Amino acid sequence: MAIALLTYKPDEARNTEVGIKGSFGRGSSYTLTLYNIDWKNPQIEANTLAGGFDFVTNGNTARSRGVETELTVPLADSTKVTLGYSYTDAILTSGFTAGVIPDLVGVAGNRLPGVSRQQGTVAVDYGLPWSADREFHAHLDAAYRTDFWTSLPTSPTAADLPGFLLLNARAGVGFARAWRVDAFINNITNQEAATSVSTQPGYAHNRADFVSRPRTLGLELNYSFKDH
Repeated sequence: MAIALLTYKPDEARNTEVGIKGSFGRGSSYTLTLYNIDWKNPQIEANTLAGGFDFVTNGNTARSRGVETELTVPLADSTKVTLGYSYTDAILTSGFTAGVIPDLVGVAGNRLPGVSRQQGTVAVDYGLPWSADREFHAHLDAAYRTDFWTSLPTSPTAADLPGFLLLNARAGVGFARAWRVDAFINNITNQEAATSVSTQPGYAHNRADFVSRPRTLGLELNYSFKDH
């Protein structure tokens, strides 16, 4: 008996957005945006209960609304700080079923997968000219996100992954107006920072988390062709 392949439709979105942006002077800037997105036929990834095969299906309706803001403030001529924050409420607004068994059941109010409710960032940049063609620069940044679902919460393969904080830093010198040498360290605190998960049993495990690259140190040599 032949089984037809499942197909999915394009999604449709109606986006409403309002915001402000401006400056307090002296190199500062700010933005604030409120938005609402109403979705029809949102595309959602899932797995079959038999065999754990990936597939894409359509929900009925969904909604995402929230706020995004960013602020850049110079602390001195050589130092500036940039702060960012977002809050997102992304949910199904009606239920649906998909697959044969069915493999996926969506319930109104389910959080959409891959979306953290809150995210925040902070970055500090420092620059100090040594001469007409030499300068020292340094950068430190942090990014945080709260927990998020890998699939719809009602999916049997769904996992609620914890939030995480990632810290990165780099410092170096620029010379001859084109060359830069940087030392860097990414993921300073060596967080696992899982971004997805497989719950299908493997040869030596029942679950596999896909994590961020571990603490990484290195050197970079860069050349800019701009204006040369």
